[in-house]
Amino acid sequence: MAHRIRLAMISRFRTFNAIVLLAGLFVAAAPRSAEALPVFPRPDWSVGIAYGLSEGEFDIPDGPQLETEEGATPQIRVTRQLGAHWALGAEYEGWFVEVGNLEDKLRVSMQFFGPSLTWYPGNPANAWSGLYLRGAAGLGYTRVAVVELNEDLEQVGTTAIDDSGPGFLVGAGYEFWITRQATTGLGLSYVSLHPDGQIIQSGWFTPLVVHFNVRF
Repeated sequence: MAHRIRLAMISRFRTFNAIVLLAGLFVAAAPRSAEALPVFPRPDWSVGIAYGLSEGEFDIPDGPQLETEEGATPQIRVTRQLGAHWALGAEYEGWFVEVGNLEDKLRVSMQFFGPSLTWYPGNPANAWSGLYLRGAAGLGYTRVAVVELNEDLEQVGTTAIDDSGPGFLVGAGYEFWITRQATTGLGLSYVSLHPDGQIIQSGWFTPLVVHFNVRF
């Protein structure tokens, strides 16, 4: 019977995330404010980066139950517009965490790579065009590494096991223009991985990120 290992952020990050999401919903519910935001036609190409925090959970056979304070989650994406409402792209989303003591540390990562499809359901002529929904299917990759440290806290060895399998992603967010060729905003996604490997059999993480995109 596999133990479920839950790696969760401490409560202050959950509170912060809730405040940010509520603030975003408040802005979205205020049409006058949304109409005041600048809007420009989207160029054909976009390259974006994002960073934030995430909760994560994975199944590991006969493993101890561990908890950590936070997981870092970087993202990279490239998209090509297919008209005013759709974009085809390539997506990377990762989740990294380190736990342990002064002698041994456990580093765990879950990562997703794959093609994505983004839908902008709003009117392209106003600020509602910044709302988007995204889905992707591709490769899920996981790594569990045990890091050995000496008395001086120097790394003296690492043992790592990598697994891979199918991965899936769904997400939503909002972006607004800061120049004619750049946007920023917030994004929330759910990433599910199914490597069925030696260590991790399945896992998921839920990134909340701030993103920045250059369009050309």
